[in-house]
Amino acid sequence: MDSSLPNWFALDKWWPTVFEVMEPCGYTPELLFGITMAEALVVFSILMLLTHFLLLTALVKRKLL
Repeated sequence: MDSSLPNWFALDKWWPTVFEVMEPCGYTPELLFGITMAEALVVFSILMLLTHFLLLTALVKRKLL
């Protein structure tokens, strides 16, 4: 399988243990309890957005921003 990276940016050749292409792009591995990595990233992103929103509103209320 080819990484489709340009020759001048051949990460899969420089660091094959990190950037080795093992599956097509649509593949998402399963993590714990049958949750896929894509699902975990969606949940993590939502939690991070909520955290940042709550911190921003707290700073605005205290007039620190």
